[in-house]
Amino acid sequence: MIISEVTAYALDEEFKKIYLGDSSGKIKSFYLSSGEFLIEYESHKDEISIIFSVKKYDFLITCSKDLCIKFHKLNEGNKVLKES
Repeated sequence: MIISEVTAYALDEEFKKIYLGDSSGKIKSFYLSSGEFLIEYESHKDEISIIFSVKKYDFLITCSKDLCIKFHKLNEGNKVLKES
């Protein structure tokens, strides 16, 4: 298993989940209390620099050094709502 350096993180509004982005462009979510893995979101091509969780609108915003912004559906790792 290859482990990449965590480069960005965000907590959900209820402090139940943590979203981690790494130097390889991967984004994953975990339960904060137990560390249990939840979802792996669609990756970027480069290091994740910013993550925002917006529960009200049910999306996760990720920004990367690949100059791309992705809007992910919070509970659907492979569904990107918008990419720019």
